[in-house]
Amino acid sequence: MPNPKPGAPDLVFFQEVKPGDVLKHKGESNVNEAAGGGARDLRVPKQYGPFLDQIFTQAGGKTGVKVCTIHSEGAGGSVGNTQLELWRPTEARPAELRMARIGNVVAWGVDEAAYNADQAKGMKWFYLITKDSAGTVWARLVYEANLDGEDPRFRDYVRKRIKATKAEESVRGTIRWPSWQVDPQ
Repeated sequence: MPNPKPGAPDLVFFQEVKPGDVLKHKGESNVNEAAGGGARDLRVPKQYGPFLDQIFTQAGGKTGVKVCTIHSEGAGGSVGNTQLELWRPTEARPAELRMARIGNVVAWGVDEAAYNADQAKGMKWFYLITKDSAGTVWARLVYEANLDGEDPRFRDYVRKRIKATKAEESVRGTIRWPSWQVDPQ
């Protein structure tokens, strides 16, 4: 039986991979057990919540948690999936949502040496989530160095977001693909 492939994009979210995120994926961002062990979540400003709610459509096991099944391609074209959770803001971090269990998303595994080499050249990497026209959610990494191989509208929008984002902030954006509505503008 052939592996499924992503359909036409419908909703797209991307966020820059930061050095701390690489450690989160490895479960090494905070190894102090008294502080909760290794953090494994991706922080997202809460204003992206209404958009992400269209991707994370299943109720989670706790109040304020939504879930989606993320598909991703692994080595040799094999397709796997895992559950990714979107958590509500907390009292400690009222302006942020959390995508929990990012370390379980196979396609988001970062080759640290390649990432560090691109960082040294000022090149960014991005986590990408796409909900396709069939309603299936896919994850992969996107590399600034390879943007010319992406859809021209997507490539141009990511480059626009890179230029418009302050160095200390994460580059991110959303796209409603069929109507080409983007946020932020």
